[in-house]
Amino acid sequence: MSLRLARVAALCALCLASPAGAETVRVFTSYPQEIMDLYEQAFAKVRPDVQVEFQWGHAADALTTLRRPDQGGVDVWWSPASNAFPVLAREGGLQPLGDLSRGWRPRCGA
Repeated sequence: MSLRLARVAALCALCLASPAGAETVRVFTSYPQEIMDLYEQAFAKVRPDVQVEFQWGHAADALTTLRRPDQGGVDVWWSPASNAFPVLAREGGLQPLGDLSRGWRPRCGA
């Protein structure tokens, strides 16, 4: 793995926060498993106490799941489908992640 890819994986893993008190974080994504494995490995270095479970599907699948009560058990929606996020936001379906202060900064990016 290149140093740049490792840094990106680590940064994204740090952005993936678990809700307070959770032992498992459920992530809905359309990214390929080999990419998500990198993020999961980087996340495990920062939060070894939290397991990550992935559910794969496209944006339409994610919207169906996230519209269910308790958002279908999904904690994090990680997707390149930027057009679907405003739809969910308009419906009030985006929720805070919870306690982001444990072990890293709560803000990612520039």
